[in-house]
Amino acid sequence: MLTGQAPPGGAIVALSSDSPAVTPPPSVFVDAGSFSVSFPLQTHTVATTTTATVTATWNGAAASAQVTLLPAVAPTAIALSPTSTVGLGGSSFATVSIATPQPTDTMFQVASSNPAAASVPNGMMVPAGTTRGGFNIFTSAVSVDSRVTISVSGGGVTQSATLLVTPSSPPTTTATATLTLTASGRSGETVSSSPSGLKVAVGGTGSASFATGSSITLSVSNSRDAVWSGACSSNGNKTKTCTFTLNGNASVAVNVQ
Repeated sequence: MLTGQAPPGGAIVALSSDSPAVTPPPSVFVDAGSFSVSFPLQTHTVATTTTATVTATWNGAAASAQVTLLPAVAPTAIALSPTSTVGLGGSSFATVSIATPQPTDTMFQVASSNPAAASVPNGMMVPAGTTRGGFNIFTSAVSVDSRVTISVSGGGVTQSATLLVTPSSPPTTTATATLTLTASGRSGETVSSSPSGLKVAVGGTGSASFATGSSITLSVSNSRDAVWSGACSSNGNKTKTCTFTLNGNASVAVNVQ
């Protein structure tokens, strides 16, 4: 910035730095009638905190300003919790560590080797004054076990961890079979099953489904005797109940006495 407007023809202002860590252009041009001009400063990696003085000189006058460079911070580790999760609706959390707390927030780039299976943000932050930061990983459905590399990069260093994404387990289904019951004989009575699910009045027919392999007990109301035939048979004898194992679709006929 000049103390006044640049003269006709403009002003060529010479620039210099007292540190190789900061490299300004050799000079900048202030347009005629303008008071100032902006320009970029190229910076270089430093091993320790470094302060450079940049000086602008024109027409026998000089002005200086300082810029402080901090060493590039690299991630020291990345850890996932959990390290294995289902694809559809699953997630994991990544914790990133640095060696020492920094005076300002530290930003790192984040990447996934298979974003379709495990998505991550483009970047993450370790807050100032701390040594850890983190980010969420969200997973999508996969058809086979998929190992995804999650990486965090900064300061010329990349740290990686592997997340195993597994197919979501299909819902467990229980095989069922249908029992059909036909009741005849004394009117006004009913025949019921245990476990419950089937209740048929004499003179009617009904069906219900039960888990395959279930033990089914059929009984008559009012403790009446009955003669059972079909999948559950009393061999012509009168009994109050009849018990059998339902291994597939079956039919039972009962004659209430």
